[in-house]
Amino acid sequence: MKKRLLLLFAAIAVSYLLSRLLRCKAVGASLEPPSPAHPLGTGPLGRDAVCVLAASSWGSMQALAAGLAAGLAVLAAASTAGVSRAAWRLVASASALLAGMPRMALLMVLALVLVLEPWQVGALIGALAGLQAARAVASRARQLAREPYVEAAYAVGAGRLRILAKHLLPGLGSLIAAQASLAAAAAVYAQTGLSMLGLGSGAPSWGRYMALILSTPGAAVTPAGLIQLATSLALVAASAYLVYWALLPAEEPSA
Repeated sequence: MKKRLLLLFAAIAVSYLLSRLLRCKAVGASLEPPSPAHPLGTGPLGRDAVCVLAASSWGSMQALAAGLAAGLAVLAAASTAGVSRAAWRLVASASALLAGMPRMALLMVLALVLVLEPWQVGALIGALAGLQAARAVASRARQLAREPYVEAAYAVGAGRLRILAKHLLPGLGSLIAAQASLAAAAAVYAQTGLSMLGLGSGAPSWGRYMALILSTPGAAVTPAGLIQLATSLALVAASAYLVYWALLPAEEPSA
């Protein structure tokens, strides 16, 4: 699992470096079909599509990383319900409040009022997704807190922080990782959707590039446009799966 996490962090770091190093200039006519020189063709502005997608990756990866971090933070906080009644009541109230909240609609309203950067969109969606899953984590934490070995730890004088760190979090690791990966996926999907609608700060991202293709008359029905749209969607899906894969337990139980 450590190697997979390193690959995830490396992918995020590489996307940042690409955004700083690449300067994509026009290399031909608009929407030229794929060729050996330009494997995905050229975009609506005549730039090499591979260069543009690589340079735009940082915007989407920002949202992914921020969503993952926010989701992990919320879910880790929810685990304290195993040692605190107040935390359990807070998690239960927040989950009930968010149960029927339309996250995408809320985000669209905020994006219309505020100029949200990709990482801000990711953090907001990641936190909301984490809160919606927090009740499951809190319930599991309370179940673990009633296990005999945890009660024995209390009996010998172990403090709440020690019990949380040594007994509860290890037992919650798989659940938190799974829910955090879903939060990261929701974050990058939401940021892509908002960018395609022309909302947000306008920072380069895969969604912003798709918006450019869709807003260029006739671009979406050209071979180059179709291939670039499909590639952009595949990159978004692959980034979400990368987080899930990186957080998978080292050994899956056999069926």
